[in-house]
Parts: sequence; C-alpha cells; structure tokens
Amino acid sequence: METEKLKFFNENMEYIGVESREEIHRQGLWHHTFHCWIVVQQEGKTYLLFQKRAAVKKDSPNLLDITAAGHILDNEEIEDGIREVEEEIGLSLSIEQMVSLGIIRWDLTKGKHIDREFCYVYLYMDQHFPKFTFQLEEVSGMYALELEHFRELIEEERENVTGYEIVDGSIAKSQSLTYEDFVQNLKYHQEAIERIKDQLTNDI
Repeated sequence: METEKLKFFNENMEYIGVESREEIHRQGLWHHTFHCWIVVQQEGKTYLLFQKRAAVKKDSPNLLDITAAGHILDNEEIEDGIREVEEEIGLSLSIEQMVSLGIIRWDLTKGKHIDREFCYVYLYMDQHFPKFTFQLEEVSGMYALELEHFRELIEEERENVTGYEIVDGSIAKSQSLTYEDFVQNLKYHQEAIERIKDQLTNDI
C-alpha cells in the first residue's frame, strides 16, 4: 500500500504532481481521500457508525474511526473512492445513494507520519443497521453511538458515551467509551458532525 501512487496538491488544492503514499505521508503533502459516514435512524434515535481499526494496522490500531475511508489513487476520480465501502465493510453502495457533505481538511501528525488530506465526505442514511463483512486486516468491528452523544463528547460536555457493537445487523453489546478510544482529530470531527446534523435537519 505504501507504494500506491497518489496525486498531491498545495494547501490551496492546486495540483502539483504524483508521489508514493509513503513519501506523501513522510513529507506531509496534501492529497485526496474519500470518507463515508453512515447514520442509522431507528426507534427515534440517530446513530453514527464507527469502524474499529484492526489491531494489525500500522496507524492508530484498535481505535474507532470513520465508518469507511480511503485514499484516492492517481488514476481515480473522487467518486471511485466508494470502492472503500465495499472493500472495508462489505456494503455495495452507489454514489447516488449518498449525500455529499463537501470537503473537510484533515491535518494530523503522529511521529514521522504527517497526514494532510482534502477529505471528500459523504453521508449514507439508513433505517436499519447493515450487516457488515469486514476486511480483517483493516477493520475488526463496527460500533454505533448516538450522534448527539458523540457531539457532547467532543465538546467536552460529557466524559464518556455508550457505544454499541453491531453484529449481524443488530446491537450485540454495549461499552463505555471516552475520546481516547477514537482516532482523534477534533477540528475534523466538529466540522463533520455539524455538516451531518445540518443534512439530517434538511431532510426532515
């Protein structure tokens, strides 16, 4: 994967060239990614779904992250990033089933890994929890949190939230979570939650 070729850009989103994924993260070059958030509205509650990153992942193992996400290769269009949804969590969706939430910047440094992304963010809404098939080297599980509870967590209005593991399309068990259990990028999360809530309000 580190040898994958990605387009890179300046901070104004102007195209510069192509480089390997490894080099892009080493130099901290801006690049494109595809993010899919899934929201389930069921029994009067609105849940946001988070994948649990596999224990073997090089970056942020065992932490909760975007429902499905991945890099856009140099020969792909943004919409091609939807392949990540089927690859990672086994859902075959079309781009027409999703709502575009626009672009959100992701700028996060962990040691020598500098990740600067222009994230093309999409929302998929359902009334039932899907049945997932995980790419086990990437994802080890799926958890649902009430959307408003996650907002309160990132705004430090509460110290922990209840997460529900989703197995075979149903809630299997619950556990208490803090923000330390998530891949932490506060600015991204605040912007994503605001846009998701705005979209849900518009759909009412």
